[in-house]
Amino acid sequence: RLILKQLTPSAGCIQWNDTSYDEISKASLLRRISYVAQSPMIFHKNVKENILAGREADGNKLAKVLQQSNLTMCRGGMEATVLLGLSAREMSGGEKKRLAYARALYRDGDVLILDEFTSAVDEQMAEELERLYNLCFWRKKLAEQSLV
Repeated sequence: RLILKQLTPSAGCIQWNDTSYDEISKASLLRRISYVAQSPMIFHKNVKENILAGREADGNKLAKVLQQSNLTMCRGGMEATVLLGLSAREMSGGEKKRLAYARALYRDGDVLILDEFTSAVDEQMAEELERLYNLCFWRKKLAEQSLV
């Protein structure tokens, strides 16, 4: 909550790249952070719109994010056009987490915060979520190294 500027530190200070948090606006900070809440918000929209969350659509990036979050394997292929809403109540905890994770990946912030990412899911789904995270993390690291 401190990192997201939902709380103010009672002592000490927080810095981002040698800049005091006091000097960084909350809006600016939130543009740089991708966050997956413990209980993710699912909008009454289709999967694609849930992932984009108002951002410009990039078909290649969206396809990559769907694959990385394993949403293509969800419910026989949770296509980007499947409307959510009432059906969001029927989604498993793991499906909601993967959808929120896909949104965070699409956002591509400087920092990714996973708030109790494996809570409210069974052991098998927790292992799957951890596997997906590790796979995405190492793909990104390898891509960064190949750019150097």
